[in-house]
Amino acid sequence: MTRIRDIPARRVRTPRPVARPGTAKSSRTRAHKPELRLVRPAHLEPKVPGPSGHHLDHFIRRFRGVDKAKSTKKVTVRFPVGHRDYGIREKALAAFQRVSIDQATAMGLLNPDIPLVFQKPDRNQFVGADGVVFQVPRKGENPTAALYDTGVGRVYGTKFTIFSIRISGQYHSRVILDFRHTHKDHGDLDDAAAQHLVRDESRACLDVMRQIKALAGAGLHGLLVDSVVRGRAVEELQRQAINVVNYPHAESNPNKDEGGRLAEGRVEKNHLRAVVKHEVRDFNGRKAECLHPIYAVGGELMEAYIDDQGQSAVRPVKIVSHERRGDAIARQYHRVHIPCSMPHAETGLASGVVDRIPLFHDGKGENALHEVNWGEVVRVWAPGSLQFKYLYGARNDTEARHSDLKARMNYLPRDVAGQELRLLGASMAANLMAWQVHLQAHEEPNVIDNTA
Repeated sequence: MTRIRDIPARRVRTPRPVARPGTAKSSRTRAHKPELRLVRPAHLEPKVPGPSGHHLDHFIRRFRGVDKAKSTKKVTVRFPVGHRDYGIREKALAAFQRVSIDQATAMGLLNPDIPLVFQKPDRNQFVGADGVVFQVPRKGENPTAALYDTGVGRVYGTKFTIFSIRISGQYHSRVILDFRHTHKDHGDLDDAAAQHLVRDESRACLDVMRQIKALAGAGLHGLLVDSVVRGRAVEELQRQAINVVNYPHAESNPNKDEGGRLAEGRVEKNHLRAVVKHEVRDFNGRKAECLHPIYAVGGELMEAYIDDQGQSAVRPVKIVSHERRGDAIARQYHRVHIPCSMPHAETGLASGVVDRIPLFHDGKGENALHEVNWGEVVRVWAPGSLQFKYLYGARNDTEARHSDLKARMNYLPRDVAGQELRLLGASMAANLMAWQVHLQAHEEPNVIDNTA
């Protein structure tokens, strides 16, 4: 047999790309310059000394808002309003959000020129959100930590809700857009720390998604999140044209522990959404009114009818198209086709009826149903649809990326500001990697190939 050392080495002129392009090349991607695609010799690498320890400590204190000159071991004095170093933390986090969204758009994500296509939604226009619990030291009291229920049981640590987006089908393309410290009880924290907290993931989604929508505009089509966002929170996001893609809560799910969310015996919540009326000819040839009650059942529109056995039953209605009206307050509708065996009053043919049904707001006239929490029973894409499964599948990747991030950040500091600083650095590193992979995928100068 041929020995390994005797096999001639195959020369590869260009490094193999980490990933293939997942979005079209845009003007934001740096133009190709062949003269720059040269491997830089090692002796020409710039030798810049890194910051010393006391430099880092000084910046960390400024980020935390601590005035070292006036503080003592027992008393911590913070910068007053108007001080030149006041608000560095807030400015840094706000700048990170703006730059991250700008990078995402440069990579072809959140493209405002791509409209929402109901039958074939684009993953590249949806932001994923997930809560992550990081480890913290257990010694001593820690007001930023608590016990949280996760997929692996109850975990003690500090929780962040992280928002990110990635290019569908491209490796290492996830861009972290923002993050929020999430704590169920922040009464023991000082004012400077508490102002950065939200009580739960649902509140974090409402706060952050509004800001992303304001910056991304029409390029943001929706939010991929688990069932922590429900009810009125879903309605609020939908009114801002942010489509929530998740499973509604069940009325009951007795076998959840063994079978999971979709275990056998699960009973969905439901509510009458509308009653579709149209004129038909009865068996005597006279005009009559035919009624079709449409229910929202676990995120899907269904018609209640009487089957051949005389029993009450429900069946899904066919969605012909999706409509959205309004900008400041979006109103969304499904135009549905309902089959009907009764002959039409004018044509005499049994072709069914097409009607428009509101989703997250009350209709008008006889179809108005007030004070109903539509976010509990309605979704733009039904959980059983192909579009829902395609979009929701991207959330699993979100969880995987956040688990990788958690594995690299062991034992965060005790204070919120210190934790945010660590997470800010890790997010910047992840985003920089995503940008270089994007450049390499489009054969642009990049640091991975040492051509930048």
